Amino acid sequence: MHPLNKYIVHLGWAGFGDRLQALCHCILIAQKRNRILYTNWMDEHFQDSFWAYFNLTGIPYTKEFPAGDTYPKVFEHLRAPASSWIYDLKDYTLDQSNATVLVFSSKGTRTFGWGTLTNHLTLTEQTQEEVMALVKGLENLIGDLPLIHLRGTDRKWEKEAVYALAEKHGKAAITSDDNRAIDAYKEVADVVIINSGREDNQPIHKYNPARSRHIKMLTDLYLLHKYGKACLNDQSVFWRASQNINVSKWFRSVPAPEHYDGCEIIKE
Repeated sequence: MHPLNKYIVHLGWAGFGDRLQALCHCILIAQKRNRILYTNWMDEHFQDSFWAYFNLTGIPYTKEFPAGDTYPKVFEHLRAPASSWIYDLKDYTLDQSNATVLVFSSKGTRTFGWGTLTNHLTLTEQTQEEVMALVKGLENLIGDLPLIHLRGTDRKWEKEAVYALAEKHGKAAITSDDNRAIDAYKEVADVVIINSGREDNQPIHKYNPARSRHIKMLTDLYLLHKYGKACLNDQSVFWRASQNINVSKWFRSVPAPEHYDGCEIIKE
């Protein structure tokens, strides 16, 4: 039995960047308050196990939902993955509770420092192999082109902003979740598509098999970290993650040295 006997539970929800922020928040709580981390990403968005892609390093964790007095109380007997009801719980905070099990729903105020995820996450060997197999082919397509991230779908964007990017960067490699944004870029300059959205521009989690879309997502994260030049929406959490997490260190079995890059606080 681990000498610690209190826990912090992270229930994954929303997009990949948001859940990385929330995971970082929970890691910081685990460190500050000497708690064991449990992570569950089997929600309707991610639809797969966190452990199928990631390893945690340098922090105590469990792979079973812990038992004990729980805060918020609604989670005392609720062991289901997060769903849209999670928005009803976004206003509570964990600061004052000393319950055995604290549950963070991924929504609401979260404190994070991207360096925490450099230090405490690595990819599983299988995930590393699958991502790098895609990376090698896509790097040949990118060549000397600028890599631009066109974040669309549920994020508001304007054609004029896409036109401005195209006029500035010219022919570019594009990764996007919204084909309308790609089409707008094409009106001004040529593109090499690295990743694109569906024709109907609906959220991709509703259609693509979980494993294939997550491997593509991690590939995008790596490529944007290494080659990314610009983003249509600089408030995209995925883009900010790619620019602030040293993703290349996720491909090493030995944890990166500890470093501190400051914390941000997000309120929703």
